[in-house]
Amino acid sequence: MTAREALELATLHGARCLGREDELGHLTPGALADIALWRLDDAGRAGIADPVAALVLGPPRPVEHLFVDGREVVVDGELRGVDADLLASDLARESTRLAERAP
Repeated sequence: MTAREALELATLHGARCLGREDELGHLTPGALADIALWRLDDAGRAGIADPVAALVLGPPRPVEHLFVDGREVVVDGELRGVDADLLASDLARESTRLAERAP
C-alpha cells in the first residue's frame, strides 16, 4: 500500500464507511472540511521527497494548525478555546469508564 492509498483510506473511505461520503473526506464546496496542517521541514522528515509519504510514514508530530468547521482550534501547535487540563481530566475519566464497561 502506498502512502497516498493510506491517506485515501483514512479520508474518502473513512467517510464512506460512516455513510457520509457526500459531506466528509474531501475538500469541496459545501463539504464539512476539517483541515490539519503539519510542518514537514524538520529533521524527522529530512530527505523524504514526497510530502504525503513524509506525513504518513514519518515520525508522529503534533499538528501545527487545525481548522474545524472553519474555526482555527490549534494555532502554532497550541489548542485554543479549550482548557487543556480540564479536557485531559475529562478524557481520563471517560477512558476509565469505558475500560470498566469492556468485557
